[in-house]
Amino acid sequence: MSIVEKLSGILSQKAEANAASVDAVRDAEALFAKIDQQYNEAQAKVHEINRKLDEAALQSVGNTSNEAAGLLYLLQGESDQLDLLARAKKRAAEKLVEAQTAQRRLAFANQRKVIAKFAKQRSECAAGLVKTIAAYNDYWSLLHEVNAKLQTAYPGGKLPAGSLSAEGTITRAVERELYRIGGNPFVGGRGIGNKGRLRNVPPLPGAPQNLSLGNQETMQTLEAVVNEANAHLLAVMDGAPNLP
Repeated sequence: MSIVEKLSGILSQKAEANAASVDAVRDAEALFAKIDQQYNEAQAKVHEINRKLDEAALQSVGNTSNEAAGLLYLLQGESDQLDLLARAKKRAAEKLVEAQTAQRRLAFANQRKVIAKFAKQRSECAAGLVKTIAAYNDYWSLLHEVNAKLQTAYPGGKLPAGSLSAEGTITRAVERELYRIGGNPFVGGRGIGNKGRLRNVPPLPGAPQNLSLGNQETMQTLEAVVNEANAHLLAVMDGAPNLP
């Protein structure tokens, strides 16, 4: 069985369970409403018989005693029916509560699965960030170590201008890369975000928010900037004029 078939089967089972839950509540509501109507009708009949008995008690002529006996007989039958319907109504109400509770439990279980899935994804994102930030720190340290060695090895011990020799220029170059990848420039007072980034995602920590840095889509990558600095450094070493 393919993954698509398995996924379709799981989704189908969930849909059937949700549909069954909805049907169970609907059926329980319909049954309760039907019995409740029957109960109210029976209760009305009992009230009517009691009213007629009260009228008969006020009269003492004709066949009043026979009429009263007939009414008492009817009252007993209707009262028994009312008692049966009362018990049936109670059971129907209990069934309705059970169906509604089951539906809420199913909804909660489905909701919890969704929340658990997102929580797991968030943990995975955090784990990925831990590794990425650790690697970022390692490369950041290594970049400065190599830069120090480069400066020591360069003739005269001083790298030419434009070769990313100063700590500040390296820092700004990395900040520009953070901006290029994860900055959210502001235009007209609202964030428009970087192409390819989700709307309303905050900028990467450390990414400057500065319109003067330029269009993110046309900015050079950090690798390209360093490559240009290296090419310039070697060109100056080979006799090309240094930057002022």
